[in-house]
Amino acid sequence: MKQRFQALILAALMLLTVLSGCSTKPQKNISTGNTNQSTVVNQTPQPQATKQPEQEVWNAALYFSDKDAMYILKEEREIKTEKKLDSTEKAKIALEELIKGAQNKELTTTIPQNTKVRSVSMDKDTAVIDLSKEFVSENVGGSAGETMAIAPIVLTLTGIEGIKQVLIKIDGKLQGDFKGHMTLDRPFKASDFSQFLSK
Repeated sequence: MKQRFQALILAALMLLTVLSGCSTKPQKNISTGNTNQSTVVNQTPQPQATKQPEQEVWNAALYFSDKDAMYILKEEREIKTEKKLDSTEKAKIALEELIKGAQNKELTTTIPQNTKVRSVSMDKDTAVIDLSKEFVSENVGGSAGETMAIAPIVLTLTGIEGIKQVLIKIDGKLQGDFKGHMTLDRPFKASDFSQFLSK
């Protein structure tokens, strides 16, 4: 009887040992393909494309003399800018385009090439332009030379909205005599040169 009891105790101890070993046995992780864990991916921020400013297009009407200095003809030029221009800005650009010269080979530039646009301002409906001394000193002179230097400026600028007349200063000052035939001490209107426009 005592041997049987000892055998039962021994069997129970062995069973406990087996069960204990099973509980500590490492378990294999089986991936089912589904996981609730979040995966963090380091992404390098992509540089954003710089937005190009929309261009404004201004169809400027520029006036130039013919080769015989008899008539004034219009040349249209497309000018692109990065913003909408006011009358003062248009006038300054138009003057610089006049100095650059005509693209039409049948027309000629009558403003001395070394002339600089010092400033442009508005006095109500009058564009007050200040040109460098070369406008006078390098002008060819004569009645036709003086007229054909001033007329393209006045006709071009009075074609800009808001400008009805043009006052020309030289190095910041009003100049009485141009070169013997015209004076620059008053504003000019387009009607002052309408007779020179080509029909």
